[in-house]
Amino acid sequence: MRHWKKIVIGLAAFLILFSLVGFFALPPLLKSLLQDKLSETLHRPVSIQAIAVNPYLLRLTVKGFHIQDRSGKETFAAFDELFIDLESSSLIKRALVVKAFHLTGPRFRIDRHDDGTYNFSDLIPAEQAPREQEKKKSPFFFSIDNIRIEKGAIDFWDGPMKTRHTVKDLLITVPVVSNMAHLVDSFTEPLLSATIDGSTYVLKGRTKPFKDSLETIFDVDIDNIDIPHYLAYVPSDLNLKIPSGQLDAHLEISFTQHRDRKPSLVITGRASLDRMAVTDR
Repeated sequence: MRHWKKIVIGLAAFLILFSLVGFFALPPLLKSLLQDKLSETLHRPVSIQAIAVNPYLLRLTVKGFHIQDRSGKETFAAFDELFIDLESSSLIKRALVVKAFHLTGPRFRIDRHDDGTYNFSDLIPAEQAPREQEKKKSPFFFSIDNIRIEKGAIDFWDGPMKTRHTVKDLLITVPVVSNMAHLVDSFTEPLLSATIDGSTYVLKGRTKPFKDSLETIFDVDIDNIDIPHYLAYVPSDLNLKIPSGQLDAHLEISFTQHRDRKPSLVITGRASLDRMAVTDR
């Protein structure tokens, strides 16, 4: 009888300690660690309003996240709330399995300078020389399910063109992004919508749940895209020039998540390039 009492008392003490650490000690520790490490890595002041952790349900909530620009005077990137619901099978599968990923109020301020660089150009890693021998590493498996990004906004100042572009009310919902065999219990329909420079754009997909798979389909219709105009916004050097070219594409993009094998991505349809010219330096 005494033996069972010791087990019960030990288990109760462990649960109390686990709760105290998970609910009260871990959040401020994570907040301090993330603020310091991100500020050091990004070379920009980073602040977080609050972090909440539920160690029993494996849920993480981050509120009031801000990254200032290098001067510390204006906001470079921010979001109101991030909610992550982690699947307990992550420990068993040795992979990152997220049941739900919700991001509310992401905001970005992008500046394109007169020399063609951006206010984030210093964050782009420099190209490294290829190594002669690289050890093969096992891939990092992950599955992020039921992704929802809402109330997003982008403020883009194009210095060379003296033009401001704005994206408001950005909404992105994706059933799953994964590279592992894992059938999702999805409650999210694929959708992309935003108000860009005052005009509203909506791209809807469709999901087909089957017994042993989940298929998400997007129809993409693009006409007369001026390639040189948009390539001018690429932040890295392409080592080539494209003086002319137009793109038409009518595609169906299908992403299928299987229960017992790796996911597949299939693109069908047609795409055409017209009046295309490419020159080297």
